[in-house]
Amino acid sequence: MTSKIYAFDSASSTVLWTLDVASGASIYGAPVYKEEKLYLDSKNTTRSILAIDAATGRTLWKFSPTGIYTQPLSVTNDSVIVLDDTNIYAIDKNTGTQNWKSLYAEQIVAGGLQTIRGSDGMVVATDKIILENYNKIKFFNTANGQLIYSTLQLSTPTGGVGVRPIGVIDDTIFVTESNQILYTYAVPKTTQADTVKPTATINLPPVSQLSIQDGKYQISIPVTISEDADMDVTIVDESGQPVQTIGWGRHLKGTSNFYWDGKNSRGFNVIRGNYHSVVRLTDLAGNTNMFDARDKVIQNTQGFGLTIKNANLRSTADTQSTILATIPVGSEVVITGETGDWYQVEYRIISAILKGFIFKPLIKVPSNQEIQAIDNAKTRTNANVRTSAGTQYATKIVLPMNTDIKIISALGDWYLIEYKKDTIYTDQGYVAKFIVTLPTVTTVVYTVVSGDTLWKISQKYGVTVDSIVKANNLDVNQPIYIGQKLTIVK
Repeated sequence: MTSKIYAFDSASSTVLWTLDVASGASIYGAPVYKEEKLYLDSKNTTRSILAIDAATGRTLWKFSPTGIYTQPLSVTNDSVIVLDDTNIYAIDKNTGTQNWKSLYAEQIVAGGLQTIRGSDGMVVATDKIILENYNKIKFFNTANGQLIYSTLQLSTPTGGVGVRPIGVIDDTIFVTESNQILYTYAVPKTTQADTVKPTATINLPPVSQLSIQDGKYQISIPVTISEDADMDVTIVDESGQPVQTIGWGRHLKGTSNFYWDGKNSRGFNVIRGNYHSVVRLTDLAGNTNMFDARDKVIQNTQGFGLTIKNANLRSTADTQSTILATIPVGSEVVITGETGDWYQVEYRIISAILKGFIFKPLIKVPSNQEIQAIDNAKTRTNANVRTSAGTQYATKIVLPMNTDIKIISALGDWYLIEYKKDTIYTDQGYVAKFIVTLPTVTTVVYTVVSGDTLWKISQKYGVTVDSIVKANNLDVNQPIYIGQKLTIVK
């Protein structure tokens, strides 16, 4: 299960050295030898480009492209040139650091769907990288990766596909295809490089809202771009804090639709408020552009809330109304509105969604940064950890009450958690939100001393008398007493 490279003495055929690339690794294509170094492409769980000292077999450096493997690799005077399914990488042949990366792949429509098609081959000749993509021959500058020229889509007389450049002599490119026939094409003359930046239009009104669409709380964000480009679409809050990247990858010229569900990148609800999109573009020639759509406000009317002590969920915004449930401290609720001193909320459990009102001081509304950072929790009761997010899935383990867990992400009414399965390693699974206690904000427990009044205490902590009364369920007709413990919710 080990891939090895052998170096033999050409005179005696004795083995000079061997190199174990990696257990279970495969070496793709033929290694390339240049200036006393051997360069090769291997893959085990991840893909790696290796530089080997040809004299000793010592690994000089390793570089790991992020995309899917595509052959081959080539070496210029200063760089190792490799491909993945969408990019060309130039790696410094002495240090293994990335000199530049350039997008080459176009997104095409196949079977009614947009898809990316990679390259069937590459040749590096003098100052040009020549490769195939979607039956086109494309030429890139070896110094900076900029697109020089792209042919029209080629068709062969025999109907072969996958044209593959295999060499260049003078002004002639030699190309093969799937029917094993050799073709020749003229090398195009150098034209002026593309320096025009791609543009984007976010097709939203000045103010829009998330709403129920196709049974989901979301908003559709149409983005129109001026040319084929690699595009990232990110939602940010009013402070500019990114909350979720909702689109990425290569997109065709024209309009693409992106959807935001009012959550952050980990699946937690963000706070209620105003958001907007930021679009970043990189075209085939490497030109970049950014569009910050602050003039296209997206209003999110539902948001994250956290109970900071046991909180009564009432039928109306009044202490005299019916208590529908007592929601435990550290519970995530969805704030859907507010009435005076009360939040209108939804408390989601597996079997139902409870709707009602909770007194505002009993709920903390963290910042989006704080919500993003939530990772520690405890089981509120004995908790079934399931293989997936739903009661229909098998139970992996039952965690006892008050077990410390780490939250990886949120999915609907469930958290994906990490826990210590035993003393050796950790495991992951899903638990229902309502059986987990999230970390709460710091509250102050104040001990009443001689001379205290509710007004004095409220002034000391910058809160209202009414908030102290409601947070501690006090009877305003009864005096406080020395030694009494009061919870101050800030």
